[in-house]
Amino acid sequence: MKPAAAATFLSLSVAMFPIWAAAQSTLSGAHEVGELTSVQATLEDTPDSSPATLRVRGLITAPEPCQVATAEAVGEGESQTAGIARVLKIRVTTARASEDQACTQKLTDLQFQFTQEAGLREFEEVEVISDSDIERALVELAE
Repeated sequence: MKPAAAATFLSLSVAMFPIWAAAQSTLSGAHEVGELTSVQATLEDTPDSSPATLRVRGLITAPEPCQVATAEAVGEGESQTAGIARVLKIRVTTARASEDQACTQKLTDLQFQFTQEAGLREFEEVEVISDSDIERALVELAE
């Protein structure tokens, strides 16, 4: 490489470094498919004798915006604390809403929600599971 060309290459490399470094820091904070975030569990009591409603909400990262998230109860477990209440296990999955639809491949956070009737002290926490992540949340009483 000629000295003039080497100097030009070096100055371009140094000038481009901040742009590349900024792109790397932005990309390193990106979510992965199946990642669960913002998981919350609330128990909504009723004024009469009917059962309360357990409501679990959160976000799951999908590979594209054309997906929908579904949540279903898959079992129960014991609490990790000394409490007598149990843990409700919920599986969240994503799937294409329509195979006929063209869609951009872009990571997207989708909302999910799960509701179930429950006793006031039946579940102490929930464990939300995806194919690549597990998040736990304590059940809070709704105000």
